[in-house]
Amino acid sequence: MITRAEMNNLADMAKFSLDEEIGELQMEISEVLEFVSKIKDVDTEGVDPTEQLETGNHPLREDVVGESLSHEDVVANTKEDQYGYFKILNIMD
Repeated sequence: MITRAEMNNLADMAKFSLDEEIGELQMEISEVLEFVSKIKDVDTEGVDPTEQLETGNHPLREDVVGESLSHEDVVANTKEDQYGYFKILNIMD
């Protein structure tokens, strides 16, 4: 089981604050780690490694220039614009 100190260290490295959720997340992460450790113990002797399971051919369509929206129509679809461009919320300090 992952310790509370390890959880705090992970939270610090990820710049998360986990005060209320730390106990529940500690249990969930411990379950995931336990599952992964079981996978690591599977005997794969004699099993050929695979690099890619999907072998189908997936050709791409040809690029075709088509009709597009005007700049005004595009900007009209945003909640907020500034100087004719989309304005979004800051996600970093």
